[in-house]
Amino acid sequence: MIGFPKFNSGFLASLLPEEVFSSEYLGSFYGFPLIGKEKEISRSFSSKRLKEFSVGRKCARNALSHLGFNDPPILIGTNREPIWPKNICGSITHCRGYAAAAVTSDYRFRTIGIDAEPNNPIESEVYSLIMSKKEIKQVGELTCSQPNISWDRLTFSAKESVYKAWFPTYGKWLDFTDCEVMFYLDSHRPNNQPKELVVGRYHAQLLKSKRSYSCNGQWAFVPFFNLLITTTAGSLTES
Repeated sequence: MIGFPKFNSGFLASLLPEEVFSSEYLGSFYGFPLIGKEKEISRSFSSKRLKEFSVGRKCARNALSHLGFNDPPILIGTNREPIWPKNICGSITHCRGYAAAAVTSDYRFRTIGIDAEPNNPIESEVYSLIMSKKEIKQVGELTCSQPNISWDRLTFSAKESVYKAWFPTYGKWLDFTDCEVMFYLDSHRPNNQPKELVVGRYHAQLLKSKRSYSCNGQWAFVPFFNLLITTTAGSLTES
């Protein structure tokens, strides 16, 4: 990761609909000012957690400014989810050297999920806890064709995005094996996507449910930063 701070590379925005506003931060994490009750709820945080929390909230406020909000506090719900202003849906993510947030009016999109992960492989011993047999087979096949991408980690990231989108609507978390993800490489990219990205789409199907739900999303690999990003925006539709 880079050692200097930079806002809004355009990586995340290129993976989201234009009605969704986003903000990114690349670089070493520093403590950003907290607003109102954010200070109270973060008093017990470790130094590392506090930096992650503050940079995530900074990105969230930057994104919300496009919708006319002036530095609102973003508190934490009972399940550690961000509490957004009324009529707003959004998502926050961070990993080493990268943080981001995406928001929109809930009349535009019912829900949003974003996630970022380092492009590092997951230990094969935990594959069965995260992926189905079909997904494990897919990871092997995609690794042969695109070995520079950690497809197991990308699978994990896509599920994180789906779960972040699912929870605000249905009020409960999912296990990793409750969702199955299939990836697709994009041969024709939109003009707004930076050329340095390797991009594609994914389809997620929820399993072990009385009803069959699915959603679509986008993913990107940023080689220079060894970074994976996944997104989904809209709603989980019954199929």
